Amino acid sequence: LVFFDLILAVVLHLQYHCFDDGPQARNFLLLLCTQRDFRSYVVKVIEDETWGDIGIYEQELLQWNIPVPGNELFNMKGLLLDDSQWPTEEARGPETLYGCSENKRVMAAAEVVWANFPHFLMRAWALKHSEVALFTDHINSLISFCLALSFAGILGSLLLYGSLCLSPCLEDETGQATSAWARAGWPSMVILSLVLLAVLILGLFGANVYA
Repeated sequence: LVFFDLILAVVLHLQYHCFDDGPQARNFLLLLCTQRDFRSYVVKVIEDETWGDIGIYEQELLQWNIPVPGNELFNMKGLLLDDSQWPTEEARGPETLYGCSENKRVMAAAEVVWANFPHFLMRAWALKHSEVALFTDHINSLISFCLALSFAGILGSLLLYGSLCLSPCLEDETGQATSAWARAGWPSMVILSLVLLAVLILGLFGANVYA
């Protein structure tokens, strides 16, 4: 029961922080990787004099060309609008993010654009296109399943402990009552141990995905 309580606290912490900047940055990268319309939308917003203004004391727009090692300039706009640099239309799931992350040019462009793109506009675009998968949907599904298993484990542990307390095992000196309880108690403990192992594996995987 104590183990389930500890794991539940960790899983709830992961779910609570699911909408921090880290997971939202992965949402942004996933939308860039899978949605051509979103990439065009990003370029349009960045070039808009109102939404794309990144200046502190005066109006300033993001420079699309950034310096890279080798005294070269990297054109981020060209990358965003070049469909050959991105996954095909068939690759739409959250797992697309992992392959997309291996492209260093894509990651460099995503980092710079994400730092200068109004984050609320990404969320607004995603709400308007609700059929599009987000990375946080992937995390929420995993953590929700982990939470359900944790609550099931806590309930099962309480029922098992309650059955032991209510049984005559503590007063029976012959051991017959304990043997009778063990016929159902030990298999239940094995099942709860397997549930605990599943929660640990899912929790560790969720923490790895979140990080």
